[in-house]
Amino acid sequence: MKTEEMICELRRLEEAHKDDFVGTGETNWSLMCHDVANRLEELLTAQEPRVMTLEEIKDYLDDPGGDKKPLWLEWHSIPALSGWVLASQVSDLMKRYMDSYNNTWRPWTSRPTDEQREATSWA
Repeated sequence: MKTEEMICELRRLEEAHKDDFVGTGETNWSLMCHDVANRLEELLTAQEPRVMTLEEIKDYLDDPGGDKKPLWLEWHSIPALSGWVLASQVSDLMKRYMDSYNNTWRPWTSRPTDEQREATSWA
């Protein structure tokens, strides 16, 4: 089955089970289908790593559980500190160092290659 077909089937099941009674400890099939279909759509539309805008970071953090998602954080002056962080850590950076966004630090949609980092100019 192709990914697009899986998404369609998951959306159908999500709708079919949206009114099901879910007892404590039982699986909410509608919610699970919704989450899996969303993730498949994200993976299907995945693109090359790129620097995230501040608006994208805010949207990322507004998603349920967004603060627990990983982001690749790059440091301009100290490349050795670059690496995977939780989105909540980027949120803290935004509060403290908003003025230095894309000057000394920048988050990426996924881990960039050395060539991608070098080809992407800082502010």
